[in-house]
Amino acid sequence: MKQLPLTTREADAPLAHRAGRTIDVGTFLAEVAALAERLPERAHAINLCRDRYRFSRAFAAVIAAGQTNLLPANRLDATVADLLTDYPDAYVLSDEPGDARWPQRCSARLEAAPAGPGAVPQIPAEQFAAIVFTSGSTGRPKAIPKPWRTYYDSSAINAAEMGLSADALHHLVATVPPQHMYGLETSVLIPLFAPVVASAAQPFTPADIAAALAALPAPRVLVSTPAHLRALAEPPPQLPAVETVWSATGPLDPAIAARLEAVHDTRVAEIYGCSEVGSMARRRPTEDATWSLFQGFTLTEDASGATYADAAHLPVGFTLQDRLEHVAPGRFRVVGRDEDLVNIAGKRASLAELNQALLRIPGVIDGALFAPPAAGDSDRPERLAALVVAPELSAEAIRAALRERIDAAFLPRPLRHVERLPRTETGKLPRAALLAAFEQAGGYR
Repeated sequence: MKQLPLTTREADAPLAHRAGRTIDVGTFLAEVAALAERLPERAHAINLCRDRYRFSRAFAAVIAAGQTNLLPANRLDATVADLLTDYPDAYVLSDEPGDARWPQRCSARLEAAPAGPGAVPQIPAEQFAAIVFTSGSTGRPKAIPKPWRTYYDSSAINAAEMGLSADALHHLVATVPPQHMYGLETSVLIPLFAPVVASAAQPFTPADIAAALAALPAPRVLVSTPAHLRALAEPPPQLPAVETVWSATGPLDPAIAARLEAVHDTRVAEIYGCSEVGSMARRRPTEDATWSLFQGFTLTEDASGATYADAAHLPVGFTLQDRLEHVAPGRFRVVGRDEDLVNIAGKRASLAELNQALLRIPGVIDGALFAPPAAGDSDRPERLAALVVAPELSAEAIRAALRERIDAAFLPRPLRHVERLPRTETGKLPRAALLAAFEQAGGYR
């Protein structure tokens, strides 16, 4: 059976930065071996570690022990309980001290640092390193098994496409949880195969992000999401020099990208992908609306207009949920998802574009337009609704500003003010949580 190494970097290469200390590959491997020795003899580990370095160490230890990481879309108790039911041979791997909520639990902490550098584990190429789960934004989360060869090959592709495989040692801060496919690929896997040092932090506020970046030397890379980057687009706080800001998990408003580049003197780029195939395309939103396909990927369009993505490193291809417009070999535009398009009074619009218009209104901190459940006997909603975080603006003021930006047919009625939107750690808005917040805020009443 073909085997592939856990890492291709030298033992003395810096790998992670945690609590003011740089950790090299040899130390990481020794700690991986020590943790792997005391893992329960089970098939699956639900890796809930919050500290990014401890997550990476646990992720590698699970693989080295011949087990599979389960990476849920969130850490909610109900989600973990569902996984323990669906995978009865699983246990919870956590770095939170005293966390006794789950009887099937193992601590990901180490009492003492092992001596000397560790050996590089050789992993069977077809061993399932992880099963990742979709966010469940449109339904029950979907399980997607990932063999080690997929991560091994895709990491080299991703590092090259992101400009992280050159001789320069890059220092990376990510606001995305490592359980998420985007966070996993960029902040956990790429450092195992490219000259990248990943911060153990998962900063949330602009001040946290600035502090995490300042703790690292240049050149720096920030891996984030539109929700976090929108806050960073405002002048304070000033970030230390950042070579590139990467965004994924949803469309980034080009106006936000332009403001980030101007305020922080950086370069903003986006990654297009999904849990099923991982990262697969990139673009500079301030320069071009089209996406450039990553090396090794092919796109095939069927008679219905759906696009099938495939690559040699994937166990299977996948029909994308987005509708693409193929503009040239290896280049495309994203038209939008079928469920993202709304039709009201014979007029069609994209919810993504409508939401960008809402978020561009001065005084709107956050917000979302959406199609609520149909009222009465209608099969489709007759109007849009909105939840908005804008303490200084009335509903009428927001509608007046929207009227200048979108067709009147799509003005939200009702529009409810809330203190915050129920976003996940990656900035997504699961529909069930959005509708629950809508009802709590007054719904149609």
